[in-house]
Amino acid sequence: MIKRYTTDRAHASIAIILACVAASAPPGCRPRGGTAHEATPAATAERAASLETETADEAGCETFATTADAFRAVLSRTKGAEVIGFGEYHQTRSAAKAMSSLRRFTAYVLPQLREAGVSDLVIETWVTAGQCGAPEREVVADVEETTERPASTENEIVSMIRTARAYDIRPHILEMSCDAYGGLFVEGEVDYDRLLKVLTSLLREKVDQIRAARAKAGAPAAGIAVYGGTMHNDLFPDAEVADYSYAPALSEALGGRYLEVDLFVPELIEGDRLLSRQPWYPAYLRRRSPDHALLLERGPSSYVIVFEQTRR
Repeated sequence: MIKRYTTDRAHASIAIILACVAASAPPGCRPRGGTAHEATPAATAERAASLETETADEAGCETFATTADAFRAVLSRTKGAEVIGFGEYHQTRSAAKAMSSLRRFTAYVLPQLREAGVSDLVIETWVTAGQCGAPEREVVADVEETTERPASTENEIVSMIRTARAYDIRPHILEMSCDAYGGLFVEGEVDYDRLLKVLTSLLREKVDQIRAARAKAGAPAAGIAVYGGTMHNDLFPDAEVADYSYAPALSEALGGRYLEVDLFVPELIEGDRLLSRQPWYPAYLRRRSPDHALLLERGPSSYVIVFEQTRR
């Protein structure tokens, strides 16, 4: 069942660069003008519960001239976040003509991160070096077939890494061990439940490693950005996919100093079976445009940015 569910959401959960860059569905949209940040776990739970009762008509969505302006507004409202978890629906071959989330993040969001105090960028991707034999080859082939990523994805990740370095932000990728590969291919196919859990653990471990290294070196506090799938960065995950998100436990460990930002390409989310059930989706359909980006606040420290539509 998890394979069927994940294939349905594969474009929201796993992509390989040799690699993974993915995303997930948000719970709701809150009225314009609210403020809330550095949420405690209790406040987060309370706000999440209240959001479930809001209707699509009550949900508020703000428009901004550009994606950069929308993200600037998020930063102005969320002071003190130690970790910012970005999530995306990754690009597919069928939607390759639309400008990808990766490219937009690199162009419009990443330049603002250093100014916001971010010094490290963790990317949900790993290099497949071919040292782990058949298990590695089988996992890579299965995931590439399932996610249908366009050939440009790898180049876009490389460009993001180079741009991060240009802004003096240290990029980090994940390390997949041969032991991990060995447990992922079961009875002729990838165990996606296990793979998603492995990725969740690797992302959390990488953040913890960076924080521990800073503490050991006596380095001043700085922000960490994580770029990957919205299944993994989700502060309010659905119960059936809660094991795939590092966000709730990390936010609690940070005393609420965690910020979730999902980045959606309109062409990738239109008609999506899962997202179309979200309270903010009807407002998105009414207000989508190539002339502006949308910002939706779903709860304390949880935002959605829908990019401008690609001009034809």
